[in-house]
Amino acid sequence: MMLGFAAARAAGNASRRRHAAAMAQSQWTPIDTGTLTVSDYGFYMHTPTAIHAWNWDSIQMATLIGPGSLQIFGQSAHGAINWILESDWAELVFLFWATVRCPDHEQLLGRTWLPDDWVTKAFIHAQTNPRYPTQGDFRDMARTLGLTG
Repeated sequence: MMLGFAAARAAGNASRRRHAAAMAQSQWTPIDTGTLTVSDYGFYMHTPTAIHAWNWDSIQMATLIGPGSLQIFGQSAHGAINWILESDWAELVFLFWATVRCPDHEQLLGRTWLPDDWVTKAFIHAQTNPRYPTQGDFRDMARTLGLTG
């Protein structure tokens, strides 16, 4: 009887350990969807229910973790945040933030963060959406990034 009890207890403990280990893993939960606007002062996320404004000073660290994915560590009105912004314009958010807040960021200095076709994609998007930056704006951006002569 004691062996049966010990075996059942060991199985239960192992199950609880596996569950605790699974719960300890980082989990990303989608918060909302919408559109993104980027400016010299910060970025704005427009959702169906609200506009969330983030100025560059509120973001302590940002890192591009993949194409169109920017991990942000910052301070909100409700405390510290650790978000992943997934957008076609995540690289633009990173560029503005790093230029203003962290000009010596290794991803900015090494240009390893910029997908090969990003400037072309941004230029095409600007041409097909007149409310976005003009061709001259993208030429200036490419020159600043050292992508043209």
